[in-house]
Amino acid sequence: MTKKELKVINTAIHGAMDVLETLSRKPGDWTYYGIADEDLRNMFYDLNTMCLKLNERICNMDGE
Repeated sequence: MTKKELKVINTAIHGAMDVLETLSRKPGDWTYYGIADEDLRNMFYDLNTMCLKLNERICNMDGE
């Protein structure tokens, strides 16, 4: 995969993380308290790990 394709995937993963955070909040409560539901929180952490690994791979790629 090219560097550009990996960046697009990384952006999509960040979007999914934002959706998880938004869905986990109570209606009308937009303050940040983290994700209370354990399954959603684990999904969020898995996505975060994917982002970190993708960022590392992108940084290690030569100028593609």
